[in-house]
Amino acid sequence: MTSTADEGDGPDRDGSTEDGVGYGRPPTATRFRKGQSGNPRGRPPNRHKEAPYEAVLGQMVTIREDGRERRVTAAEAFLLRLTKRGLEGDGPAARDTMRVIEHASRRKREATGSVRANRLERGRAGA
Repeated sequence: MTSTADEGDGPDRDGSTEDGVGYGRPPTATRFRKGQSGNPRGRPPNRHKEAPYEAVLGQMVTIREDGRERRVTAAEAFLLRLTKRGLEGDGPAARDTMRVIEHASRRKREATGSVRANRLERGRAGA
């Protein structure tokens, strides 16, 4: 095996003797120092935001039911379509609809439970 100028053993083709500069080997002055992070300032803030579900699902859309147009939120339109597909025999849509219904009823129970608990606390405080 013979030695070439690209291996950093001697002068480069243009006669310079800078050690190991080339593709994948930047000059030593611009390399990262030992113990220094490659990204000292870190990720910029707000780089990866959550998807704007509330903005998208809160938009008003027009749907047609029984030949009449009606304005509802995108979330409601989505649920109506999912429910319709489930009732037409689409198994996965029916399962998803049931999951949404169970989730909504659970949230409602939790909300009414907290209202009842607050009423109880107020009643005890006044006694």
